[in-house]
Amino acid sequence: MDRKTLGFYSNAYFFRRSGLAFGDADTPSNWVNPTKYAWDDFDWIRYACQTANNENEAIKLLTSEVINQLHATGVSENLFLVGPQQAVIIEADAVRHTIHTINDILVMSNYAKDLWRTQLLKSLPIASSFETEKETWLQRGSVAHLESICGVKIINITQSSITARAVPSFVFTQSRLDKDVTIYLGERATIGPYSVRLLDINGNTASISICTAVNAWEQELLSHILPSIGVITTKDMMNWSRFHSEDLDGLRPMCEDSFEYEAASWFAANHACSSIYVPIHICDNDIYYPYQTGDAAALSLELLHQYGHGTLTSLCQNVENVFLSENEANEILADQMIHNASDIIPFLTAMDCRMQEQAYLTEQLWLNASNISQGIIGSIWMKNYTVSFDRIQKAMSLLKNISGSETTIVTLGTIALSICQSKIDIVSVQQKNCSEIQQAYREADRYFKSGEYTMGFVLLQHIFDSCNNLIKVAPEV
Repeated sequence: MDRKTLGFYSNAYFFRRSGLAFGDADTPSNWVNPTKYAWDDFDWIRYACQTANNENEAIKLLTSEVINQLHATGVSENLFLVGPQQAVIIEADAVRHTIHTINDILVMSNYAKDLWRTQLLKSLPIASSFETEKETWLQRGSVAHLESICGVKIINITQSSITARAVPSFVFTQSRLDKDVTIYLGERATIGPYSVRLLDINGNTASISICTAVNAWEQELLSHILPSIGVITTKDMMNWSRFHSEDLDGLRPMCEDSFEYEAASWFAANHACSSIYVPIHICDNDIYYPYQTGDAAALSLELLHQYGHGTLTSLCQNVENVFLSENEANEILADQMIHNASDIIPFLTAMDCRMQEQAYLTEQLWLNASNISQGIIGSIWMKNYTVSFDRIQKAMSLLKNISGSETTIVTLGTIALSICQSKIDIVSVQQKNCSEIQQAYREADRYFKSGEYTMGFVLLQHIFDSCNNLIKVAPEV
């Protein structure tokens, strides 16, 4: 990301070929249009995305064209806009908006900052502003407020800890945030909507620092991002999206159930802990079918239920490392094509769809793998296509001796065919004569379908090596 600007958002993510990226995070405001004519958040972003040719046009369409002309939406939003010239965050509801230009790194939750005080029922009772923080000494029975109605009450003080709860209790009962929480000296805990750190204890008094939990979350996540300023990569963002609560000092995890995740021009179909990130370029005119139907999202959820959080992370990262390596080479070739006035849309669409297919098939392998085959298929992806192709071939040889592995072998064969087709596509783009290679590919496919995997892989290996040799000596497109 050469702008070094990052926005995390979970509900909508749009690209426009003019180089504009749009995202949103719903905010808990009651300032919405309650009528049947209200737009939803996708309408709001799509209105700008389908029309704007630059950042200023997009800002106008997202704000004055929507809000001032009363196309009032049914949800309030933090809107993220990143373009070639500038990046902005727009806080907006049905009747008002603010615009901030971002020049470096910004982490923002799905809570408003500028519009905090306008949310009279949701935000203002918690704190007078998003950023309000306080350090104070308290005795048992005392309440710490952030210039607000609600606060944190000290229930008990010991030599090494305090017990506290969010008050008044009736406000937090329905949301189940009215629990007593014990905090030990030097540690932090979330109490209702607050983040509280126990700084010191002196007899029957305790020193605490208190702020909103969402403010603490932003600061904690930013502390992980700041060391990477100037060298932030797509892989970094994938890793951040998989942060659990324990990675963020007990605060809200990035890796939450039932959310779709995005990182730069890569996305996970459903849950970041059980989905392989796959590429999609702005120019793509198609996407692998299961990602359109919801089948890929459903598969991710099944994997999450089967394996839980974190179990598949290293396996996902192995696949993603291969995709990142191959995608880098694809983008270099696409850049050459652009300089030669060639159409990159079919090429990048095909490359991305192949990786989407390979990711989906790999996740199917994980879902259906027997205990005895898990170790074999868990190691097929490594470094790049060349290494991975060899590992797939070896895995298929091992699985032939394991009863009940027929479906797994078929899926591995389909992944190998997809990898080879990617190589053929690159050779074709370079305008090399590959009719013989394509004929050999069709023969290999027939062998695989008839269960003759040894002969099929002999042909595929020849195809793979031939394509690599042609790619290595290829002149500029």
